[in-house]
Amino acid sequence: MYPLIDIHTHRKEPDAAALRSIRLGTDAVPSDGSLFSAGIHPWDSEKADPQGLRQLETLPCAAIGEIGLDYAVSVDRTAQREWLVRQLEIARRRGLPVILHCVKAYNEMLPTLRPFDIPAVFHGFAGSKQLAGQVLKAGYYLSFGETAFRSSKTADALRNTPSDRLFLETDESAAGIGSIYERAAAIRGVSVAELAAEIRKNYRKIFAA
Repeated sequence: MYPLIDIHTHRKEPDAAALRSIRLGTDAVPSDGSLFSAGIHPWDSEKADPQGLRQLETLPCAAIGEIGLDYAVSVDRTAQREWLVRQLEIARRRGLPVILHCVKAYNEMLPTLRPFDIPAVFHGFAGSKQLAGQVLKAGYYLSFGETAFRSSKTADALRNTPSDRLFLETDESAAGIGSIYERAAAIRGVSVAELAAEIRKNYRKIFAA
């Protein structure tokens, strides 16, 4: 069996095809050739260094992220939007997908993304199947992690997300990616092997890997 895809994690995972998230200004960029995404997190918008944007122009990352909007924190929203748009511009120029952090900001995030026409994964999705439907209708992907199993609404969204728009992740959870797949497969009523095969297809579509 192929390694399981973990689309967003903050640790090295030797037994998975993991996309490690690097928070510019905080985390060290991997030097071992491993896959990673990189970006200026919305929480850092008020203190971000423009040097981070220059880094993003040339870093050998597989995706830009996590970037986005978080309206549940007291970080200036104008600054968040400005850094988001500047990083979306880089992603479009480089032909890279984006990994998105979005909290209580979908009404602004979706129209902001639309002009860029790039693949986007909303990581750590938490919300109803109706909210999920808005993201899916716009043509984007949803990624679910351990927090999805704590909410019946989010579990329902996971159950109803089409397989060609789905990813799974560990994020900052202590759970292994295997246990995430097992629980997600049980919710969706499929085998882990079936679920893993569908997610591999999505991964290849976005990353041509």
